[in-house]
Amino acid sequence: MIRESRLLRALLLTGWLYGLLLWLYIIMRILGEDILLFMSFIDFIPWLLYWQLGALSFLLSAACMLTYLYYWGFSSAASKGRPQ
Repeated sequence: MIRESRLLRALLLTGWLYGLLLWLYIIMRILGEDILLFMSFIDFIPWLLYWQLGALSFLLSAACMLTYLYYWGFSSAASKGRPQ
C-alpha cells in the first residue's frame, strides 16, 4: 500500500530537496559571511543556532532520502531481478 502512494513519494522527494537546499544555504552563509557556528540564526530566536539548524536540515534530508530509497529504490531493483 505504501509503495503505491504517489503522495508520500512526492512528499519525501520534496522534503529531501528542501532539506538539502536549506542545508546548502546555511553552509553558504557560514562560509560567505564568516559566521560563528554558535551565533543565533534568527536574532529574535536566540536558542536556534546555526549548527543546530544545519544538523536538523541535514538529518531531514538524509531521512527523507533513505525512506524513499527503502520503499522505491532498493526494493524495486530487487523485485525486478536486477543486480543491486
